[in-house]
Amino acid sequence: MNARFHRPCRSWSGALILLLLSVVSCDDATSGPKDATDSQDLQEMADDLDLISDDQADLVAPPDTTLELPPDLHDVPDLPPTDTAPDLADLGDLALDVVPDLPGDQSGDTEPDGIEPEPWSWCPPGDAAIFDPTWPYAATVSDALYCAYAGHGDLLDTFRNAAQLRLLPGDYRLPLEEGSFPMLIPACALRRDGLPSQLAGAGSLDVSAFVFSSATYWALTLNQALEISGLPFVLSLSVSIYDQSASGTPLPELTIPPQTVFGEAEVFMALCPGEDCSGAGGVLYPCAAPGSGQEVTIAFDRGSLTVFTYIFAGMGPSVPAALTRAHGTLDGVDFSQDAYFSLAHRPDHHNLGGGFLVHFDEPVAGACAILAEIPSPDGSFWISEPGAWLLDCDLNVIETLSGVRGGGGHGSDS
Repeated sequence: MNARFHRPCRSWSGALILLLLSVVSCDDATSGPKDATDSQDLQEMADDLDLISDDQADLVAPPDTTLELPPDLHDVPDLPPTDTAPDLADLGDLALDVVPDLPGDQSGDTEPDGIEPEPWSWCPPGDAAIFDPTWPYAATVSDALYCAYAGHGDLLDTFRNAAQLRLLPGDYRLPLEEGSFPMLIPACALRRDGLPSQLAGAGSLDVSAFVFSSATYWALTLNQALEISGLPFVLSLSVSIYDQSASGTPLPELTIPPQTVFGEAEVFMALCPGEDCSGAGGVLYPCAAPGSGQEVTIAFDRGSLTVFTYIFAGMGPSVPAALTRAHGTLDGVDFSQDAYFSLAHRPDHHNLGGGFLVHFDEPVAGACAILAEIPSPDGSFWISEPGAWLLDCDLNVIETLSGVRGGGGHGSDS
């Protein structure tokens, strides 16, 4: 797992296994047996869909070839090298003061009644999927609207990098043999400008295994490229499987999104700008319902700001969290906001306090947004004292508010 993304802590045994997995030498990892027919079938499937170019054809393992896993399972094989993620200045043309009417359900409600029965109309069709139907492990993808959330990084970047994503629902198969394989789960994403995304070729699935006692721990990472708003992005989907089938225990069921955060089959998803997940990005979770989570009020001399934040799992400064609703008053004018693309949050130590950005539907007191920061009472890693600022429509500070106090007392509600 890339160091820029942190999974919540689990049991000591799980942490030990992840540590042991991290030190397995990639030089010892070889692909399992795969005959020429299987590889040719996958290549023909990709060629028929015109998703694999000639220079990507080596993603399909030729027969009797040993594949070495790349040292970083989040690297995307055969993509052009890049030194940096796209400059956020490239996003300057986006109208930050306008949140468009986007297709689909933008409420973030993940209850069954709140999800549209069909994906967004412009999402890729089911026949765009690439996988081997003979692979032994079943994965069921359910319809869900995912939102990108941050547990660290600059709050303004978090706001600018906001994105929503859907995976095409259906039944997929995964291999349980070490190696690299072409695979694609059709996906579509939206950013603030509302432009539909496009698939950018077949993905690469890297599989490694570690045997511990009578169990096998499988680590599968699928990286697939998307173009969103004309910029390159990578959808990274990691699956960890605790396999005790050798002792007669059935393989755990894999559902995406998972029914529980921790289990014998775990899923981690991220959407990253650039051509790999080595830089800043957002962790993908089913969008939190508006108003869910803990409530806290921040006061200042000219009014107040009440925020609702939902922590998805665990406790810590890097745990993804959602600002699900905000309301308050400024110079006697009431405001309220619960739209995903108009809110951003960066949690602080133990998910107490943190940074909150709220973009108004209409300017208030000459400002397009308000930003507040409250240090954690358990000791902040990045906030020295409470503060609040009014921002213009380009998110530049135009005024510093005085008398900021309160907040910081909320915690996990996952």
